[in-house]
Amino acid sequence: MEPILDLDSCAREIESRRAEWVRAGLTVGPLTWRDAAEPWPWPLHTDRAAVGDPDSVGVMLDYEDGPAGSIVLFRGGWADVDLLDLTANEVITSAPEVPTPAAFAAVLNAATHHLLRPLSGAWGPGQRRGTE
Repeated sequence: MEPILDLDSCAREIESRRAEWVRAGLTVGPLTWRDAAEPWPWPLHTDRAAVGDPDSVGVMLDYEDGPAGSIVLFRGGWADVDLLDLTANEVITSAPEVPTPAAFAAVLNAATHHLLRPLSGAWGPGQRRGTE
């Protein structure tokens, strides 16, 4: 597949939100990279230098003792976004088209809003449950 996106630029969009996510009480995993040149099943790498032909970049977000979300961007121009809806206790899955780094920034902003909205209610931003 012909690359559409510069995944390194998009990875910087993730990293630019890391401190905000951590302050809000999320645990942010390392960036994971998939190399298109490797055979199936594609292993994930956390060392960008080990990936010669990046096909995807992703990040896992956890809250307290459980998962909160997973966002994986593919260079072909789409993302797999799985977010836990903490108010309904269900997973919301989407696969938005992402033709530019700016569009990916919008996906990250929407995910951030979705994840942090219920956390900011009774506890305030940056506080974990049980710390009132």
